[in-house]
Amino acid sequence: MRYDLPTGMAADFARFDGLGLDTAVTEADVRMAVPADDTKPATQAEGYRRLLDACLRTRHCVSFTVWGFTDCYSWVPGTFPGEGAADLYDEEYRPKPAYRALESELAGRARPRTAR
Repeated sequence: MRYDLPTGMAADFARFDGLGLDTAVTEADVRMAVPADDTKPATQAEGYRRLLDACLRTRHCVSFTVWGFTDCYSWVPGTFPGEGAADLYDEEYRPKPAYRALESELAGRARPRTAR
């Protein structure tokens, strides 16, 4: 199974911004077909990075929250058979490339929030 990475999020968030609405990314996860191979974690990392980038580009994106932190307790395999590994840490509590992608995005792109 292949998933397209989110590409329209920034435009959608900008439209909400134009309407004067706040936006929040809540309970984000990026699942993949399991077992993971050498390419899937990098694709997942790019998906997470694009979601965060869309939020950071939007003046009124007020929060970015992920669903969980470890694949050990993920809801995905029980709901989507054959899919999983959707969180930032693997089942052994090791950070995955997705974690590093968000860390890098925040370190390089964080912007101060302005008072409203």
